[in-house]
Amino acid sequence: MNKRLLIYTIAFLLSGVAFGQPKIDEVMKSVESNSNVLKAERERINAVALTYKTDILPENPEIEYSKVLQSGTGESEILVKQSFLFPTAYFLKCGLSKQQVSNLENEYSAKRQDILLEAKNVFLEIVYHNKQMKFFAERLEQVKEIKQAMETSFKQGNVGRMDYNKAALEYQDLSNQYNAILVERNNELQRLAELNGGVAIDVSDQQYDQQYQVTDFQTLKADFIANDPTIAQLNADVDIAKKSVAVQRSLTLPKLSVGYRNINPGSNSVNGVVVGMTIPLWENRNKVKAQKANMMYKTEVVNQYQVAYTSALQQTYNRVVQKQSAYMSLSDLLKSSNNNNLLFKAYKGGNISILDLFQELDYYYKLNTKWLEQEKEYYQELAKLYKYKL
Repeated sequence: MNKRLLIYTIAFLLSGVAFGQPKIDEVMKSVESNSNVLKAERERINAVALTYKTDILPENPEIEYSKVLQSGTGESEILVKQSFLFPTAYFLKCGLSKQQVSNLENEYSAKRQDILLEAKNVFLEIVYHNKQMKFFAERLEQVKEIKQAMETSFKQGNVGRMDYNKAALEYQDLSNQYNAILVERNNELQRLAELNGGVAIDVSDQQYDQQYQVTDFQTLKADFIANDPTIAQLNADVDIAKKSVAVQRSLTLPKLSVGYRNINPGSNSVNGVVVGMTIPLWENRNKVKAQKANMMYKTEVVNQYQVAYTSALQQTYNRVVQKQSAYMSLSDLLKSSNNNNLLFKAYKGGNISILDLFQELDYYYKLNTKWLEQEKEYYQELAKLYKYKL
């Protein structure tokens, strides 16, 4: 990697501040607007909503016409009939349909949060790679300076081949690591573009999302239960199951029918009214019991989900607290261990060898790399913890 590339890299990484690269909120809004998955989910929700609205109207009217084909007679009959459920059934069905349609929005919200959390994690990975690239770019500049000095000294005969090779190998190793990070960053950018409906987003940000901070667990748990769309969906499922029981009960009531009949025996036409009743003795047998059993099942699902997800929330919370403590402790250690300038002065002054220099720098670099990793993991766990707020 040459000096020009390094300059371009550093300028690129700093351009996020200079030219207003998209922040996390802008990325989330873009993904929500452009995501093909969410567009398909919206269409699915609309289609399902229409099916919930198809069973709330009366049955189709019936029209019958018959004619006797016996020679010498012109007898015919016309029957027009409309069947109705018991009136309360339509009222109950309408209420059930409205709640089913409304609950579809909870399904969409849960899917939306899954997509946005994935996009946020990708964004955090890109920020992590940006921070890595900046750190490695600085390392490369330092090692390149040593390599060039060693090369000059080697040509002048002041240092041996082994010392020069150490500097050259260190520079090559750092270049390879930098290029590997660049490839990973480009892959994450491609994944973000995929989540964004194929529209590329250039992220040069080097700061993580600071929107959420760790609170006490009981406050977090109460907020989660009140706002999580999956819990809202499951609670609505219970209400829907209760309404389904009421609807099924209404279907055990007699079905009515009214109509008009015209009989033409060939000479005189006879008109009349037709009234009928269907008594559902066997058709709906055990259906009310089945709906009650479904209601009990839905209730248990809510309880099971709350217990399981509260446990998962507690585990994520514990990881967030642990990772926050780990990366902040490591941050303090890094501040007290950053002796780069002193090491380079000692090397240039001839107080330490190039091998000692690289060994000491390697310790600090590994420490810094670990800190960057722990910082990223902390913010990813934090994003998972507050997924319900997306």
